[in-house]
Amino acid sequence: MAGAAVSDDAASAVANGRPIVFRWTETGRIDALTVIQPSEKDQDQRRAAWMVSRRARETQMQFQSSAGTRSTSFIKLWRTVLHHIHFGPGGLHLPPLHRFLKNRTKNIRMMRRELTFPALPSAFDGYTIIHLSDMHFGELDGIEDRIAEHLAGRAVDAVLITGDYVDDFKSTPDAIAVPMQKILGAINARDGVFAVLGNHDSCRDVAALEALGIRVLVNESHVVERGEARLVLTGTDDPSHFFEEEQAQALMTAPAGFRIAMVHSAELADYAENGGFSLYLSGHTHGGQVCLPGGRAILVDLKRFRDFGQGMWSLGGMQGITSHGAGASVIPYRVNCPGEIGDLLLRTAR
Repeated sequence: MAGAAVSDDAASAVANGRPIVFRWTETGRIDALTVIQPSEKDQDQRRAAWMVSRRARETQMQFQSSAGTRSTSFIKLWRTVLHHIHFGPGGLHLPPLHRFLKNRTKNIRMMRRELTFPALPSAFDGYTIIHLSDMHFGELDGIEDRIAEHLAGRAVDAVLITGDYVDDFKSTPDAIAVPMQKILGAINARDGVFAVLGNHDSCRDVAALEALGIRVLVNESHVVERGEARLVLTGTDDPSHFFEEEQAQALMTAPAGFRIAMVHSAELADYAENGGFSLYLSGHTHGGQVCLPGGRAILVDLKRFRDFGQGMWSLGGMQGITSHGAGASVIPYRVNCPGEIGDLLLRTAR
């Protein structure tokens, strides 16, 4: 799938380091709405403004969910089918079958990938990343223990988490803090643990995550330095349900360096590719969770870039990975689509 076009005004603004507001169109073109001056708000003020906006959107989503208008008709039908399979007469919730399927679903795998990039500075050759996504604590009991078992004793450069820690953004902070403590206790990350929010997460979860020492990137970047070489981690809020123009702005105006995007879904791939990113990490789709034989997804919950619903993909010169995630949602089972932890090794092209 080709990357979206960017207007000349937008390209000029980005080249000169000026923040810009964007929108996507039906044709996939990225249009510049307005070029704006850099904000004088400090980080706390910007985060507070985002918090107010996000909380309002969450309240609206709760209302839509209670009214039955949140999902598209097909997604609602598919979720109804899954719910019936699980809870209906003779459904999979019958104790012996239920236990078997839940235990099988918790057999997550390590997905080891070696990725080569011409733009990766030699100082970062061999950089190691653990990519976690869609753990949905509480939906599949004990999934944090399985993750911790896989990561026990590992030392990597960074842990990157692309959202959906819980299954309901009305969950308490402890619903994230307690299982995350188990996972963080199993692994050592030299440059730190970085995270973004998913559509099931609440803005209130930022405080719980940061209290554990996790850096939550809300439409912002973090720079890792090795001498004069720079690796840039840019994270956005969830675009699938909470898209705002600041997300596009963060990707299109990221600092110079080898850029890695952390976004809950693949739906901002064109912004990242046009922003000069080399790697895009996402989740959200669970790889389909319940798939046909061979792993073909029945449902890909993406509004844009539906071809990027699972596994590795590319857009222009950017490589992307959409993780299956480690957990499960709607029903506590996976079929023909095992959960996974990404174990990435970055290499400089020779």
